Amino acid sequence: MFPTQYAFLPWILYYTFASLSSPSHKTFVMFFLISFLATPQAYAAQLWYAFFGTYVLVLIFHIALHKDKYTQFKRAGILIF
Repeated sequence: MFPTQYAFLPWILYYTFASLSSPSHKTFVMFFLISFLATPQAYAAQLWYAFFGTYVLVLIFHIALHKDKYTQFKRAGILIF
């Protein structure tokens, strides 16, 4: 569980920012593939809650610091759901 999270967390964040900055079909597919491969971290609920809370905070700060907030909000919504 923990090795999975520490192995995939940088990749999830990398493809998150790649999808937010320059969205393309390839970056979204890679994001969803990496997210699928990282599913063993959800075995322990507390570990997943900590990851998801941190991930949402990263997205909120990214949206707050970006000029085009509406577009970034839509892209972040796609990544969360």
